[in-house]
Amino acid sequence: MRLAPLILDFHRSSHNQFRIIVTEQTLEQLSLGTKASLWDDLIDHWFPRCIDPRGGFHQDFNRDWSPGPPAPHFVVFQARMTWVAATLAEERPEFHEVAAHGVEELKRFVEPNGAVKWTSEAEQRHVYGASFVIYALAAACRASGSASALELAKRVFARMESHLHDKEHGGYFEFTDSAGRREEWRGHSPSSQTVQADAIGTPYAMKSQNSHLHILEAFTELALVWPDPLLRQRLAEVIDILQSNLLSPEGSLYGIALPDWTPQPWPVSYGHNIEAAHLLLSASEALYGKATLETEDAAARLCNHTLKHGMDWEQGGIFNSGTNEGPSDRSKVWWVQGEALLGFARTRTLAEVDQSECERALLTTWNWIQQHQIDAEFGGWHDTIPPDGSAAGDGRKGHPWKAAYHDGRALLFTSRMLAKL
Repeated sequence: MRLAPLILDFHRSSHNQFRIIVTEQTLEQLSLGTKASLWDDLIDHWFPRCIDPRGGFHQDFNRDWSPGPPAPHFVVFQARMTWVAATLAEERPEFHEVAAHGVEELKRFVEPNGAVKWTSEAEQRHVYGASFVIYALAAACRASGSASALELAKRVFARMESHLHDKEHGGYFEFTDSAGRREEWRGHSPSSQTVQADAIGTPYAMKSQNSHLHILEAFTELALVWPDPLLRQRLAEVIDILQSNLLSPEGSLYGIALPDWTPQPWPVSYGHNIEAAHLLLSASEALYGKATLETEDAAARLCNHTLKHGMDWEQGGIFNSGTNEGPSDRSKVWWVQGEALLGFARTRTLAEVDQSECERALLTTWNWIQQHQIDAEFGGWHDTIPPDGSAAGDGRKGHPWKAAYHDGRALLFTSRMLAKL
């Protein structure tokens, strides 16, 4: 049963501004609410119906959870659901079997040389897909001690190192073709009408913040089960790239860059900003034992930028994208709301963040999710909806890019974090 929305307790400060008062009871209610919603509104709808007896997981579901048309399995979706199952196994042991089922499917995507296929039919071997395979396999190892999952993750990492790591400028190139060939930089502009883009929309031969964000979380997960010196070096490198090369003076992340990390014009993604804030903190903790001051500063800047430019203070929730001046796409996308929930919960106590404002954003985002993003009739989260929550979008509950990963992680980790307090 879904808990009632939180009642926000506002008090007028000496500066005549309203500030929110958050008590231990408020945090406890939010912890209990997100934990209950994880199972009642999300996981119990996905599982077991998404388990494909032929291997892996079904990807397409309509609003009422009836299955959509069959399609080739997509490596990112399969890896995300495997990660979800492995992480849920820490809560409910029956998910160990589900995670093992997912690992078997991922083995079909990893070639003997460690390259990762995008789908069973695609030519590209994209670093984004490889990162999620590492993320899932490392989680499976963490949850069950699977040596075979760890060995497969090491093989994928070795291929990334040999074929995609940029030895000159650091970071990773985006993709190769099936023969291991990279697209070379030819001096084109991302605004050129003739520029081709890869599987995630990055102009050929450029580097993306999106891929490096997920390389970060993959290497963080892998470092928890494999203390390899080279892996730790690469994790430190990606942390530095995100909080130095890709962090703008305004406090947002650049979306794309030339191979030498010269940033290029691209919309600001408020969801990626706040996601990066909590992922950087977790990565720094995994690498150094606690987050460095530099990482805390970067996370605070990302949080503050989101609060200033991406937060919908009237309706609740986070806008999709825009500029450093404000939103241009004001729609509410499921994954953005999930990352904001976890990101605000994670950054609220940073020294350079206004804790009252961040907690107000946290609670109003959670109320938005409860009242609008969650489908009260059929369960699950709506994909993309108008900024006032007046419609349900296309209604699909699952598709190749929409697994139980962003929302599931947000609910589980937010609950765990607040329970510790």
